[in-house]
Amino acid sequence: MPPPIPSRRTTLGPVSMNSGAYLGAGSRAETPNRASKLKPPRSRVSMLPRVGRENIAPPSPARSVVSTATASSRRRSVGGVDHRRASTSVVKQDPRPVTDKIYQNICIKRLVEYLVKTGYDYPISQKTLARPSGKDFANIVGFLLRKIDPTFQDGVMKFEDEVAMHFKAMGYPFPVSKTALVAAGSPHTWPTLLAALTWLMEHITCIEAEMDEDIADTNKPFESLDELEGKTDKAFFKFLSGTYMAFLRGDQALTDQLTDGLFEMFEHDNMIIEREIDRATDLNAAIVEKMNHLSQESES
Repeated sequence: MPPPIPSRRTTLGPVSMNSGAYLGAGSRAETPNRASKLKPPRSRVSMLPRVGRENIAPPSPARSVVSTATASSRRRSVGGVDHRRASTSVVKQDPRPVTDKIYQNICIKRLVEYLVKTGYDYPISQKTLARPSGKDFANIVGFLLRKIDPTFQDGVMKFEDEVAMHFKAMGYPFPVSKTALVAAGSPHTWPTLLAALTWLMEHITCIEAEMDEDIADTNKPFESLDELEGKTDKAFFKFLSGTYMAFLRGDQALTDQLTDGLFEMFEHDNMIIEREIDRATDLNAAIVEKMNHLSQESES
């Protein structure tokens, strides 16, 4: 009697490869042959390792974009920020017409007038600044910066490094290229450096005007105690700022000069207060004497 043929459900079920274990010993040889003729389920094709499939077929462009974006986000998540994006800074554009010849002539005229008026030691003219040499620029910028920092170019730093550092420390809103400082007199770099020198000259002019105003305020008499208090506070905070800068430079002579100036201002104000006290005392005595005289007259 021939062995029974396995049913379709048994062959295509999830245990079809192991169905021989449930059959008789005499039918084991026929079951594998029967199973091998049947097509495996379509779902078994997708069981290949994913890495192997990606190596066999190159990824599609869409997958490359996704993987790149994923890798970029992973890089950002490690450090907290995207370092490539963070390192890219937007350079501020100079709104001044630095390449315009009319603007350059105005800057040159103002710069020459200021240098001549403040005792510049080298020969200077508008023709010189139209096409200056690197030495001309070094002399001018050194003369201007020493008005703010007397220790400029004392041999500690390179010239271009110290100039760029000073412009940045003073708040110049545009970068001063060290490469431009090396070739200061070239036609490509001079317009930008001329604009920077003009800004520096205006900056020093404002500082000098403020100092002159402070000196005038120091000698100006005050009308009330509130005005005196405001004047004293302004002078004291200016003294703190100046002595701190002198401390950073190691300039003890400047510290002593600022200290003496503050004491002189206080002594001057004290003299004004003492004179005002004497005047008020005399006026009060005169009023008291007049009241006594009127009192005597009324009694008589």
